[in-house]
Amino acid sequence: APVARVDGPGPLCVLCDYPAPSSRARRRAMDANRARRVGEAAMRADMRAMREVAAHLFAPGERRRNALAWMDQHGPILVRLAPYPVDSILSSLTGFHSRYGPCPRSPAYLRHCNVDFEPPPADPEAPPYRIARDEEGVVTLEVRRLTAGSRPEWEGFAADASALDGATGIVLDLRAAVGSDPRPLLDWLESITGRRPLAPLRAIRRPEALAPDAQAYRARFAEVDARDPAVWRALMGSDEGATDDAPDGAADHTARAPIVAVVGRHCHAACELVARALETWADATVIGGVDPDHGRLARDDPAVRRLTGSGIDLYYFATEYRLAEPIEAATGPTAEWRSPRAEARDRDVMVLARRLVRERAGGRTWPPPCDAFRAYPDRASMPAAARGRLHGERALSTCENPATPAIRLRSPLPASALRDLVGSCPGPHRVDAMPRRRDRYAVPTVHRGAEGMDLVTRLAQNPAIDEVRVECQHPPQLH
Repeated sequence: APVARVDGPGPLCVLCDYPAPSSRARRRAMDANRARRVGEAAMRADMRAMREVAAHLFAPGERRRNALAWMDQHGPILVRLAPYPVDSILSSLTGFHSRYGPCPRSPAYLRHCNVDFEPPPADPEAPPYRIARDEEGVVTLEVRRLTAGSRPEWEGFAADASALDGATGIVLDLRAAVGSDPRPLLDWLESITGRRPLAPLRAIRRPEALAPDAQAYRARFAEVDARDPAVWRALMGSDEGATDDAPDGAADHTARAPIVAVVGRHCHAACELVARALETWADATVIGGVDPDHGRLARDDPAVRRLTGSGIDLYYFATEYRLAEPIEAATGPTAEWRSPRAEARDRDVMVLARRLVRERAGGRTWPPPCDAFRAYPDRASMPAAARGRLHGERALSTCENPATPAIRLRSPLPASALRDLVGSCPGPHRVDAMPRRRDRYAVPTVHRGAEGMDLVTRLAQNPAIDEVRVECQHPPQLH
């Protein structure tokens, strides 16, 4: 079928949802896809096209190896099933979307590629930023929009930012900082980091083989707030090309007010760039979580490839962005930043942010890391206050197979901060937020004996944790 022009955004839109088709239209399309079968030759052609996309989309490395390994394993299975219904092919590709990469969609009933998409709060009357100073001298800079269309509204920011001068500390609220245009904050970033030019990018890569797919997407959809390639190319540079105002080429973090940046599910590409630059070159603390698959800095330039055999469309972002090496060294690989999903909506991370700023302004670290406390061999040896917060520690030695020791924690910290705290302990240990329990967390796997006692006695002494409870966790029963 010919590809029709859509007067609106597509399934990869970062700022907007894709209108779902009616149930009746979807049922009709699904019935038609079940009735239409794809023969072996057409299936082989589709698998070759999918492999070509994966081979060009990812730079050499683990991600490309995984995608191609998936194709090598599952492609021949789909070919052997031919003639195979289109609806079954779509279900198979959708089930392995996270392993392969591109998002498969039927053109007959399009839907957003991010199944957990939540539209950002829309308030066109609200200004794109707000600055407030409290009685203790802590300044909060709330950023709501970093979109191309909002740039004229930032014209007064340079004058307003003088309120940040002499602040005891700065809380940068980026939870609603949608958009992909970092220019409104670049001058401030260069001033506060001492780097001119900032040069936060080291590479932008879009294989020529994928250019027709990007053109096909633009010809089909009217995208909203697409990333401006010229703006981001201007951010390219080498670390050697940047100058630092601090002595000996090192940023003098001690002379600056402490900064805490709070991110959330609507922190998009420009917001991510700001937060990671501050974490790298201004010693900022970043708390909160982001959607790992939506609006990320690492990829942009929406594209679509029509599989000619089945008629299924593959949607993906054709251009890869790589951050400068100092940023990756400080904050992790470009594509893996703040990978836990955004904080639950009922957690007020701003309370934590303001406390972090005040503690850091006073020269204190809060919450204290795990190694700030000594380990004890048993509960009786611990300080009295910490003993009252530890319960059930005998399970570390009495849990019998197949049960394993697990920890339940009660803490006012948001999930990202608690993960960082537990991550500072000898480990590694996974931390899960418990659904519908505002301040409860689980560490599902803990070592038995002395190693487990080392962990729980350190955690129980931490003033940021209200309760540490050890339980025997039994594997699920199969019926």
